[in-house]
Amino acid sequence: MKCKRLIVPRLLVKHYLPHPEFGGEILVELKSGMVTDVFTDLNFNLITVTNDSKLIKYVLQNKLNDLSYLLVNQDITLSSVKFSDIEHVMSWMNNEITTNRSYSYNDIRLYLSHSISNNAHLFVITKDITKIGLAGYDVIGSVAIINLMIFNYEQFNHKDYDIFYDTLIKHIQNNLLTSEVLFYIDDTNQELIKLLERRKFVKINKSNSSIENEYRLNTLDCFLTEDEKLILVDFFQLKPEKLYLLSNQDDLYDIEHSIDYSLKTYISLIFKNQLSCKDEYEDIYLSDDGLLSIEDKLLDKYDECMLFLKGEDLLIADKYRKLILSVLSIVNKQIQLFYIKSFYDCNH
Repeated sequence: MKCKRLIVPRLLVKHYLPHPEFGGEILVELKSGMVTDVFTDLNFNLITVTNDSKLIKYVLQNKLNDLSYLLVNQDITLSSVKFSDIEHVMSWMNNEITTNRSYSYNDIRLYLSHSISNNAHLFVITKDITKIGLAGYDVIGSVAIINLMIFNYEQFNHKDYDIFYDTLIKHIQNNLLTSEVLFYIDDTNQELIKLLERRKFVKINKSNSSIENEYRLNTLDCFLTEDEKLILVDFFQLKPEKLYLLSNQDDLYDIEHSIDYSLKTYISLIFKNQLSCKDEYEDIYLSDDGLLSIEDKLLDKYDECMLFLKGEDLLIADKYRKLILSVLSIVNKQIQLFYIKSFYDCNH
């Protein structure tokens, strides 16, 4: 099969990985689990050249435009970094007194290109009309790692830090499942340290000699093990469309999407600490004991339908099927704990 040149949407990229070969730009792990090497073209697109038929099919079936955000809160604006920001960012980075190196145009071009994925984003921070710095995040598992670089300290006061934090955290919580927020900062940014202390972050003492300090915040009211977090995050990102289609050909009521909607709605409520709002979702059926349930016949139907799937569709459906009961158990455990806590709060 001849090689095909493809634009890889950044929303399909799960992680960026170092390229093993000298001269190669970078590898990407896609949401499907496939890995390919890419380079950034002059139009700021990620390009792969491949003859892998599965990869070609996956990319062509998922033509997604990169997301561009404009988050405005009072006089602070967070806007998605753009190709046109290269010169400005290069000027910042090369004038930063803490840096021990100089950055070329290509260094910054690749830095910006690799800063946006399905789980990561980079923003330019503006106060009024003045560009102040950069803020980015990368969500690994359910941990949001936030990086903040302020280049005009004199124009960014403690109130601005609070506005920035509230804006970015709200954006992350609305778009991704996170259970912890993590900052790596050095001791020079005292205003940021004060912000994190106000927001109840805990400083983690590290044994190595790194100049950076780690500040960590658990954002969940509930307790989830690390394995449970990963299971919920993995399931939340799965969309087995072919499985839905096959298992619901003759039914007027789309039970498969209903179950998926119910589980993912409750997963979102758990990660946002909003189980108290569950009664607002009257369209979600709960059993007499107030828990979610899945009929055995639905799971049997899934098993039958998977016999007709192949390739990427089968891999996604199989993973979905294997996770669904574990997800149901984790979600129902959190619902039960919520009921117990609510009862306790009402009686004390």
